[in-house]
Amino acid sequence: MNNRKKHIQKKGGNAPVKPTQQESSMSDRDRNMALLAGVCVIIFICFHYTLDNQFLNWDDWIYVTKDKYITSFTAASFNSILFHDITLNYYHPLTMLSLAVNYQFSQLNPGGYYFTNVLLHILNAILVFYFVKNINGSNG
Repeated sequence: MNNRKKHIQKKGGNAPVKPTQQESSMSDRDRNMALLAGVCVIIFICFHYTLDNQFLNWDDWIYVTKDKYITSFTAASFNSILFHDITLNYYHPLTMLSLAVNYQFSQLNPGGYYFTNVLLHILNAILVFYFVKNINGSNG
């Protein structure tokens, strides 16, 4: 006689139960916000050195320091910025509009322009984050 007992699994509940994972203390939304905040901090760390830079002698005089449409932000200059090539170089109305608005806040202080640039980099990273998240179909 065989002393070994055959293990017969009964239907209905004797199957081994896998231990459940502990619930994470952070929700998907919180995790995404933490990741996004980390990316924003990294971008600021990478670009904060530009805040002490000066204007360049390359093309800043065309776009900021000597541009009459940027320095005198009136309705007529607003119209020219949006619908004409005011630099006789390239037509880029959003850039010129951004520079005109920036001039109203920081005049010829280059730090204000560089700070706006850093903020635009951070905004772009946020948009890319949500774009990739949307493509992946992630709802959290």
